[in-house]
Amino acid sequence: MTNPTQDISLRHQRREQGLMLALASPALLVILTLVVLPVGWLGWQSIYHDGFTLENYRRIWSEDIYWRSFLLTFEISLLVTLLALLLGYPIAYAATIVSKGWRVFILALVILPFWTSVLVRAYAWLALLQRTGVLNQLLEYIGVIDEPLALVHNSFGTVVATVHILLPFMVLPLYGTMQKIPNELMQAGASLGGSPSHIFWRVFLPLSLPGVLAGQPDGGNVPVGKVERHILIGNLGIGETLPITKGYFTPSRGYNYRLLQRALLGNNSGSFVCTL
Repeated sequence: MTNPTQDISLRHQRREQGLMLALASPALLVILTLVVLPVGWLGWQSIYHDGFTLENYRRIWSEDIYWRSFLLTFEISLLVTLLALLLGYPIAYAATIVSKGWRVFILALVILPFWTSVLVRAYAWLALLQRTGVLNQLLEYIGVIDEPLALVHNSFGTVVATVHILLPFMVLPLYGTMQKIPNELMQAGASLGGSPSHIFWRVFLPLSLPGVLAGQPDGGNVPVGKVERHILIGNLGIGETLPITKGYFTPSRGYNYRLLQRALLGNNSGSFVCTL
């Protein structure tokens, strides 16, 4: 015989699950439209062109230029992630320990770049770093260099611009995590005789690691996703920089978009695995 109390509890549980699914439906629809369907379309395009074929996958596996492109893509991604962490962690930590007024000021500076589009920021870095840009002119004026430095149309310019654009995405999750760390834990460590550095390394840093994981940029999508940044700063379209798309461009025929689709699909899958 069924317990009436259990039946009522089960109905309430099912009703709650249905309500949660209904609330999540708009977000799930957005993910389906903007993520699942495009990736599924790329997967279909990767095996079908005038019939089923694996020729493009064979080329990616057999030709060295594509492997070198993948390797440099992940090298740049790793470097960007480390630099963003090294710069972002102290900023988030400072915003956590200072007074409310300074905290608002620091966070305002972090959020301020969001008011400007990525394309405009890429042009700004181009104006700063090009051979006739502000930085080279300043270094020449004060006598540090005799001729302009090559700061753009290479990996250096790409890394600098990418770190600048992605730094807020590292700082904000770190700050959110650090804000939730109870101050009583630091006080307890101090009362037990721990030095400030010892408390930081043994208590604060381990508790802030979830923010590091949340803030780390996606290793593969960072260099690939912002194509306009690489065209302007890294000169990707001409092939001076080697993130993932270099092997798919020829001056006479432009981009081999079908082969590029296969590479991006594999790159996104690899970056997802690395992130996990």
